[in-house]
Amino acid sequence: MLSSSWARRAMKQSVIMVVGSALYAIAIYLTAILNLPGADNVQLRPGVAIPILCGALFGPVVGFVTGFVGNLAADQFLGWGFWFYWYIGNGIMGLAAGLFRTPATAYPRAQAIVLLVGRAALGILLGMAIASISEYWVTESSWSDIVWVNFVPAFVSNLINAVIIVPIVLVLYGVLRESTSGDAIQS
Repeated sequence: MLSSSWARRAMKQSVIMVVGSALYAIAIYLTAILNLPGADNVQLRPGVAIPILCGALFGPVVGFVTGFVGNLAADQFLGWGFWFYWYIGNGIMGLAAGLFRTPATAYPRAQAIVLLVGRAALGILLGMAIASISEYWVTESSWSDIVWVNFVPAFVSNLINAVIIVPIVLVLYGVLRESTSGDAIQS
């Protein structure tokens, strides 16, 4: 029989996945008009910080599901169709951030934040590469378009957003955590 602490943890992670996915979908929806010039259906997405933060604070599964489902939901609300490999790519960003994660209590420290941003950068690189390469057989794009119209704009814009937003949120999270007992926001 499963322990009640495992059941509570599973319920908490399920709720976080639903809330994180909804927040990510809303963030994508609100910034859908910020198309990057010269890119093919790639937008400036400050919301990429959401699956990365969910992965970092709650684990790789939560990060992956938040990125995958959030992007899927936003595409459906926006009428953009079904782009499975882009959902996988967005999920990988959150998954990578959650791998080898440090305890949530470490986040006011610069070392923990730098390591997380490194994992996030790796996730963005891998996720956007998989998504972009899929354009070869999904839309029959040329390799030049895959690199310069899909991958580079998505990778660079997501990386810039992550490098700026994730550390700010984590420092604020760390300060809040240290200034309270931490009971309400423990991971």
